[in-house]
Amino acid sequence: MKKAFPVYLMLLVLLPVWQMVQAQAVLTQGKAYRFETEPVDPADAFRGRYIALGFKAAQTEVERDFNADYGRKFYAVLGVDENGFGKIERLESRKPSGEDYVKVRGLYLQTEDCAIPAPDREPPACLPLEKPLFRVQFPWDRFYMNEKAAPKAEEAYREAPGNQKKTWAVIRVRGDASVVENVYLGGQPIQNAVLKDD
Repeated sequence: MKKAFPVYLMLLVLLPVWQMVQAQAVLTQGKAYRFETEPVDPADAFRGRYIALGFKAAQTEVERDFNADYGRKFYAVLGVDENGFGKIERLESRKPSGEDYVKVRGLYLQTEDCAIPAPDREPPACLPLEKPLFRVQFPWDRFYMNEKAAPKAEEAYREAPGNQKKTWAVIRVRGDASVVENVYLGGQPIQNAVLKDD
């Protein structure tokens, strides 16, 4: 037991160091993808302040016979759309080789397009989609910031869609790992956008 304790302590120190080294390697050597975001805004008292991230590209067209089990793990092969933003090219159940991918979790399958009804009107009929849409959860759901800048950044991020400012996150992908490099608001890093408003 006494011999195992120093090994245990060494592992406790080395594991976080290894995770930081791996994340830094992804940031410096990984391929960058821009993903358009959808703002959400919580606070995590135990980990500090962050912006919760949702992504417009977190859905993809699938075939009608697609096995869409909730919670199922997939590999999302990444590509770039006509506007230069990241998108899911396809979902695979096995790890692809030679292509950039991220591990995702399946959420739900949408087979109909239903408009949101006005409060004083009957709900419109839902129209079937030509190809169903499958919604997934990306592994990046938050971007941590300095606690002093975070409240202003959260407010600016939350108000961006109303101000017609595009928001996106740059995600670096390398092998099995991916990291959020930064979040952009109106074409500049969110930290700069917040400082500019001061």
